[in-house]
Amino acid sequence: MYLLIFTILGMFRFDEDNQFYWFNSVSLESEEQYRLIGILLGLAIYNNVILDVRFPMIVYHKLIGCTPVFKDLYSSHPVIAKSLQSMLDFEGTDDEFQDTYMATFSITYSDMFVMVQSTDLKENGDKIPVTLENRQEYVDLYTDWLLNKSIAKQFDAFKKGFDLVMKDKHLADLFTAEEVEMLVCGSKEWDFNSLEENTRYDGFSKSHSVIINFWEVFYEFNEDEKKQLLAFVTGSDRVPVGGLSNLKLVIVKNGPDSDRY
Repeated sequence: MYLLIFTILGMFRFDEDNQFYWFNSVSLESEEQYRLIGILLGLAIYNNVILDVRFPMIVYHKLIGCTPVFKDLYSSHPVIAKSLQSMLDFEGTDDEFQDTYMATFSITYSDMFVMVQSTDLKENGDKIPVTLENRQEYVDLYTDWLLNKSIAKQFDAFKKGFDLVMKDKHLADLFTAEEVEMLVCGSKEWDFNSLEENTRYDGFSKSHSVIINFWEVFYEFNEDEKKQLLAFVTGSDRVPVGGLSNLKLVIVKNGPDSDRY
């Protein structure tokens, strides 16, 4: 939810292609705002609170100190990644390659006011054509620009906030990037049978007609409706770390009157 708010403020961009949020490299917001978001993310892990955030996996790789590589683009910039891969896979002559891509070591992007800006990936890049011989260098520099240099100010502040909370946790030694994502967002596996098996009842027995009816209705829900119920009960539609068996749902009879359910 809070990422949506910060997206409205222009701090993040939502990519429709991969359904993830990414740092807005041309945001006008201060570094302190990004530091605050990092603190919130760290506090969520520290307090075992699941957040509904959608970062590509590369964000978690960078948080634990991993160096981004080309394949990471597929999680954050899938369209660009496929385009660059087509360059690497191209079979033909150098003239055919240059006629097809007509690229130089200079790239363009839009700023906050949708004005087209350009930046050189290397000195005098706008005068250096991309060829069969140097295409790997182009892909490497473009990847580094997208995942590191273009968002350095925003991500560095974000990581400083995160590390402020998690500095003594040594995440890189204890967890993989995938496990850090799970700590933040919860599990992606929905084992609703485990939820039922681990639910406790206060004022009801498991065989009570109200409980039987509850689970019958629950299993008639589609997956989105089940997630909505989970969000209503827990405040998040993500599965807790360890699965739904750790949710510890308790169904309590309403009030002292035995006829009230």
